[in-house]
Amino acid sequence: MKTSVNTYSFAKARHEDGSEYTQFEMISCAKKMGFDAIEFVGLAGNEANPVEYVQKLKEAAAREGLEIACYTVGADLLKDGEVERVKKEVDTAALLGVKVMRHDAAWAWPEGKSFDEVLAILADRCREITEYASTKGVRTMVENHGHFMQDSDRMVALYKAVNHKNFGLLCDIGNFACADEENVSAVKNVSPYAIYVHAKDFKRKTSAECAQGVPSNYFATRSRENFLRGTIVGEGIVNAEECIKILMEAGYDGYISVEFEGTEEPLQAIQKGLENVKNYIIRT
Repeated sequence: MKTSVNTYSFAKARHEDGSEYTQFEMISCAKKMGFDAIEFVGLAGNEANPVEYVQKLKEAAAREGLEIACYTVGADLLKDGEVERVKKEVDTAALLGVKVMRHDAAWAWPEGKSFDEVLAILADRCREITEYASTKGVRTMVENHGHFMQDSDRMVALYKAVNHKNFGLLCDIGNFACADEENVSAVKNVSPYAIYVHAKDFKRKTSAECAQGVPSNYFATRSRENFLRGTIVGEGIVNAEECIKILMEAGYDGYISVEFEGTEEPLQAIQKGLENVKNYIIRT
């Protein structure tokens, strides 16, 4: 099993002059920290020549001896034109040379439609994307991300409805908490279908604890009965070690990609998260 880090984790990292890290600097940081691979969450900025930019990313990663594990993009497949847009992102994934690409399914429950009605739409569109991606040598997957498609039963239902060998699930071990689902049981539910994994963690406060006001950087779960904020993997409510153990027992042997979105100093938090994940893998 190998470790990866996604570039979103560096979003709050800053140089002394306040400037953001470039994706090239993220590659160097990931290598120095001891990761095996990096996951690109979109391309940075509006490059004049995206194809040339992708080639430069590949070359930079190769120089560092770092694999490119995944290409990740946002999407809302209930919007017009999204399927064709995501297909273009598949082209980028193919240029990067990755074997897997993640796109979202949907973000909000469409008014007046049942879950089964929405599921049928999403399954058709995910299938169209993955059929195209299969011609490019890229497997596609949907993550438990965005309150509509965030709990494990819905994820499994989507996987089965798409019913395509090129399609799988990205299991984010932390995001199930956003739908008020217990992380360990949720991971067990989706583990047979996982082809990529995000290791993420949260701190949690109940609505009662927030009666006098929601603390800064906390956000509401789907039920609004709990509030979460990101933290270092292994230092929150997610039993990351048990989740990783369940995935390994299910036969998962891919990347564990560290994702950090907390308030701690980003570079130190990413490094500590990697150390924790490596220890969990070793102990398992």
